[in-house]
Amino acid sequence: MSSANEKLGLVDPSFCDDAKNPPSCWICLNEGPDETGKPLVRDCACRGSSGFAHLSCIFKYAEQIQQREGRYSSDASDIESPWEICPNCHEQYQNELSIDMATECVSFVQNNYPNDQGSLLEAFDEKLKRFSGIEDGSLETKQRIEGKETAKIILSMIE
Repeated sequence: MSSANEKLGLVDPSFCDDAKNPPSCWICLNEGPDETGKPLVRDCACRGSSGFAHLSCIFKYAEQIQQREGRYSSDASDIESPWEICPNCHEQYQNELSIDMATECVSFVQNNYPNDQGSLLEAFDEKLKRFSGIEDGSLETKQRIEGKETAKIILSMIE
């Protein structure tokens, strides 16, 4: 796996601990890219062949867990947020995967709780935290712009 892909949590299909057991998504159990062509990801503390998943599968999993809880909350003291914490290793998602999860979380709150400004503000705040947790040098221009836009949205909501 190249270091650039490693930083992004992307999985080179030829990478695996055992060539006879290539990594597969722990949710859908399929190997290789998802139906949109996106590769398996793993950017948490999982090691070996565990923890790989399709981003689309992780999104669906987090949505189902959050819908079961009945209300959006990023308060990890109540439950481990499916948008922030890997359910396998119980560590926070990192880097671009963390931002992707936070972005999808904002969409989830907007779609499921459109009139709950507190939950929406909380989701945007969590997204902004993901940008601040990444070293400046590894943020792409698109991510910098997205981070600034997220901050502007938060400011406009609290004015």
